[in-house]
Amino acid sequence: MGYGHIEEVTQRACAAAEQGRWDLVDQFYAEREAQLASTALSDRERRHILTLDHRVEEHAQVARKALETLLRETVVQRQRMQDIRRRVGITSHDGGKIFLQA
Repeated sequence: MGYGHIEEVTQRACAAAEQGRWDLVDQFYAEREAQLASTALSDRERRHILTLDHRVEEHAQVARKALETLLRETVVQRQRMQDIRRRVGITSHDGGKIFLQA
């Protein structure tokens, strides 16, 4: 194995990142790391691998931003629900059962 295998595994990691399959990205990078330890790459090959790595990083940043947005929206919705419950006199007790206070 050599550069061809390293490139293939990196491309698979990039494709997995596009699909949000971060478990596979980790797996492919672990496989690649083992190969990089015993393979000498030319400057051109290194630049190409780094270009692919940057794509993976870009996908990770997009995913991270999307998760941050979803978490913020979840917090806002949760606060709205708590406000509604307070206004109508609903409290949550006993493992999530909802009671109406008269």
